[in-house]
Amino acid sequence: MQVLLWYLGYPDQGLARSQQALTLAQQSAHPHSLGYALSIAATFHQHRREVRAVQECAEAAIRLCTEQGFPHVMVVASFQHGWVLAQQGQAQEGIEQMHQGLIALRGIGHESLRPYHLALLAEAYGTMGQPEAGLTGRVPSGCG
Repeated sequence: MQVLLWYLGYPDQGLARSQQALTLAQQSAHPHSLGYALSIAATFHQHRREVRAVQECAEAAIRLCTEQGFPHVMVVASFQHGWVLAQQGQAQEGIEQMHQGLIALRGIGHESLRPYHLALLAEAYGTMGQPEAGLTGRVPSGCG
């Protein structure tokens, strides 16, 4: 919902909804809901270009998913963390993590957001001064 509010031009309402979702997920004591809420919040913050907030949400989701064994949310959060690394000047490491995320997402059959993920990957290549590599859509074998 929060990302939809962003798309509709209501970023403040989206942020409020994101914070509400995280609060509800924390209060529910349902770890999978919290992991999912953290991942969605990270996506929302990516849209807002809030790298630090994406990092906080992604790292919290990774910790939770490691403890609880939630592979789907873990893969998405790891991809998001790769984007953070690229934005923080560690582009090569971030791109590698994003590529691994694409492979893992394909492996679990979760490709509905593939165009969005490829756009983030292209952006990461751009931070390295290699926009052509990002625009070709080329990804390593196994995820293309």
